[in-house]
Amino acid sequence: SDTVDTDTSDQLAMQSTLTVLAERMATIKMKALGKKQLLEERLNEQVEDQRQEQALKMYCSEVDELDNWLLMTKAALDATLQVPKEQVDMEEQLIDCQNMLVEIEQKVAFVSELFMNSENLLMQGKPQTREQAENLTEKLRNLKGSLTELQRMLQDRSI
Repeated sequence: SDTVDTDTSDQLAMQSTLTVLAERMATIKMKALGKKQLLEERLNEQVEDQRQEQALKMYCSEVDELDNWLLMTKAALDATLQVPKEQVDMEEQLIDCQNMLVEIEQKVAFVSELFMNSENLLMQGKPQTREQAENLTEKLRNLKGSLTELQRMLQDRSI
């Protein structure tokens, strides 16, 4: 009878220990799952930050290219305007102006698209990219103004 009581109490003690261990295991699993989710969120944030930074760099590069194109186009237009009227083939000059106008319209549309993208970066961006996005937005405003001014000059010239 003592042996049966000892076996029963050993079994109860073992059962109690197993229950405690199972509860601890469940707690550890929950904590591990929580940490895993936290790490995944941080990783996703880092990936999104990198995506935003890459997009911002790409937009800045495209703005610089547009700015260079604008400078070269203005210089070409200024050179054209310096040629005495007698030496100018008006038909050829009109075609050049019309081609430039079409190209400027495309550039303005592209700048508008970049502007929307940079506004999106401003709204969802992190503080470290927000300043760059604000600078980009300002550059885009200036670039669009310059393109529109060049477009007016060409339209006045072709009339």
